[in-house]
Amino acid sequence: YLYEHLKKIAIAEEVIIFAVVHISKGAHYKLKDGEMLDVHSTKGSSAVSQKADKVIAFEGFEEGSKKRRIRTVASRDETGFNIVTDFDWDTFQFKART
Repeated sequence: YLYEHLKKIAIAEEVIIFAVVHISKGAHYKLKDGEMLDVHSTKGSSAVSQKADKVIAFEGFEEGSKKRRIRTVASRDETGFNIVTDFDWDTFQFKART
């Protein structure tokens, strides 16, 4: 219900709305084992992935690492991206890897 209304607002106001959803405990353990997140990794129902135009995953690597992968796991228009960055906890910014 909530996602349908957010999408209607986005269309009516011509804005982009980001909904942040946590991953399930099972997805967390898979990520720790080196597997990548998929469209079914979110906590709760699949309503988010079904209503979203894009589902974007922010994946960390080994504990303590600044390295993060930001990628599309689902997209209505078939375009996606996959970038690897460094995350700066002090400024909460993603920076190009050097």
